Amino acid sequence: MTVYLKQDGRDRVLLIPAHAPKISGKAVHFLFTLGQVKDIFRKEVIRQIPFAPSWVMGLTRWREKAVPVICLEDCLGMPFIPSAHPGRMVLIRSREQYAVLYADTALRLVHLPETSAPPESVSWISEKNLVRGVYECKEGFLVLADMPGILNMRQKQITGE
Repeated sequence: MTVYLKQDGRDRVLLIPAHAPKISGKAVHFLFTLGQVKDIFRKEVIRQIPFAPSWVMGLTRWREKAVPVICLEDCLGMPFIPSAHPGRMVLIRSREQYAVLYADTALRLVHLPETSAPPESVSWISEKNLVRGVYECKEGFLVLADMPGILNMRQKQITGE
């Protein structure tokens, strides 16, 4: 069950730390609304998919369904550092499609930042067409991935359409 929380008139969002180096000394996080987060569960076995794009890590099971596990860092062309503690999986929903992301145990539920600004440069993201926005705030850099675009691209690459 997904719950959309508001407290003191401000939306709450989930920050997933990116497995990427700090940019100008600031951490990078992927930002998801609670409406996008379907479930958070313990790490499951991932089955490789032959000939899948490098950013598709494989398939895992969620409630008897096969769901793709993707690496957003690789998909967006960001530098990637493997996590020392990938203890959680986050199921993200976009329309009727689902994908699982690896997450450290350092997931954070926070209020949507009151103030943020676009960064001077996002040269560290090579696939800007798959990003809806990047913002800089006290938490660091917040990346809003274009999940519908990413999941549609994944579907086309896997099925060969």
